[in-house]
Amino acid sequence: MKKIVNITILCIALLASMGCERGLFEKISFNALPGDYVLDTQDGLQKMLSGCYNGLQSGGWYGGVLYLYEATKGPDFFMRNTGGGYSFRLENRHGGTARWNGNGWNAWNTMYNVIRNTTLIIDNIDDVTGDVGTLRRIKGEAYALRGLAYFDLLRLFANMPKYSCTWGSEFKNAGNFHPELYDPTSTDYQINEDIYYWGVPIIDSAEMGFNILDYEVVRATADESWQYVMEQFEKAYGLLQGVVSELGHVNDAAVLALRMRAALYMERYSDVIIFGKEFMDLYEANYGLIPYDNWKTQYHKPFNSESIWEIQYTADDNLGSSSINYWARKCTYEAPGTPNDGKVKENIGYAKLGLTFGSSTMGMEHMTVYPNDVRQHLICELGVPGTEYKAIRKYVGNPYHFVHNVPVIRLPEVYLNIAEAAYKLGYQEMADEYLAKITSVRRLASEPVTKVEDILDERRRELILEGHTYFDYARNGRTMTDRQIIECITSNGDIYFPMRRSVYPIPLNEMNANPAIRNQQNPGYAAWYLATEDVEE
Repeated sequence: MKKIVNITILCIALLASMGCERGLFEKISFNALPGDYVLDTQDGLQKMLSGCYNGLQSGGWYGGVLYLYEATKGPDFFMRNTGGGYSFRLENRHGGTARWNGNGWNAWNTMYNVIRNTTLIIDNIDDVTGDVGTLRRIKGEAYALRGLAYFDLLRLFANMPKYSCTWGSEFKNAGNFHPELYDPTSTDYQINEDIYYWGVPIIDSAEMGFNILDYEVVRATADESWQYVMEQFEKAYGLLQGVVSELGHVNDAAVLALRMRAALYMERYSDVIIFGKEFMDLYEANYGLIPYDNWKTQYHKPFNSESIWEIQYTADDNLGSSSINYWARKCTYEAPGTPNDGKVKENIGYAKLGLTFGSSTMGMEHMTVYPNDVRQHLICELGVPGTEYKAIRKYVGNPYHFVHNVPVIRLPEVYLNIAEAAYKLGYQEMADEYLAKITSVRRLASEPVTKVEDILDERRRELILEGHTYFDYARNGRTMTDRQIIECITSNGDIYFPMRRSVYPIPLNEMNANPAIRNQQNPGYAAWYLATEDVEE
């Protein structure tokens, strides 16, 4: 039987939802949290910081949504099953009826929770007595995690900096809100670039969070948001230089590498080169590419020589079916080279992220271009005779708990970032040099860079399932064929940038709780007033 129900506002004490009436800090004091999370002690601050790393581990961020979003939205993969994966791929197509509070809300929720906690740390730590070095490390890591949270929020919920605009304050006026742009039935992908003005809400103080509605926090501009990311990384780097961080925690080298990544997204290519030179001078000697002959047995090892920063898991962790480890896990858990290695066993939760070959016009062909490319080892069969579908073993993992450390940034990305920035600046020799650092080790060959696609395709091979390809296409304005649309849904599979529905919608819970952003929904989604009407259940 059907009934009419009203959509209710979820009263969640987190920064993302802004709370039901007041906001995040309504239920806690500035100086203390329930239990052991006391903000006026060094130990309490450390515990809160550890909680932030738990956020990174979760299925709402690096453990699941972020990398799965990129994979299923990008050109390489499609989801083979029809259960939860089916809803995920539908949501990531960003149709007009996409769930407002689905995986996008999970990511928004998780990242803003980390922003909440890091903000509390930063606002309180200067009044805490303790070991100076330890407190400096905690503060530096808090800035780094806050910057990373905003960086990933921008990637998921806003457009790339090249599509941001500085149209002036008049667009902030609600009177200039254009509901017709959000018609979910529209097929017009070319929407006025004014809509790409927005970034994400920036809340950088406990006081602001506590009185969130008084501040009427709107989405900052894209330019303001991206600049804020750089400021957080800069502060983090200044605090973490020369400081020894715990295993699995962000350190000075990782922050510098992240500054390079953010500068690349912002098209600040000269800064990429400057940061790259500093990285080479200070940190390159601490890392190294795995030799060709050892790569198959070493690439998946935790904290190997290429790892600058990775999210750490233990044998006791189990993210289950919400994790990237589950959806993109090793084809079998047998050692490389054993008879059954590379064969998928359906009874152990086989890789449900499929790869496409053969009749597909665009899939994983770039992985097989070079016969000697050692990374072809990542591709394995699904165990179904005659099928063109393949699977990938980027994440080896425990066969029962679905856990494997997840990389945030590795040395190869640093080289590729420098190569891309150098080529776009016209520094041909530098571009050739840094691309060759990768190709000479991975496929025992090197060629000069003749077009930016040479670098971007190498990024696809090297950084596959590390959350990059879709965003690389977006920030370079490259047309892309969406595998989900081609393989799973009969529809036009071309995605070009900028376009509507290339990002998640701002979650409904957020707009319900924060009236200030109700006229700032992303294009391609129903306006707020449409989402709050009575609906059939």
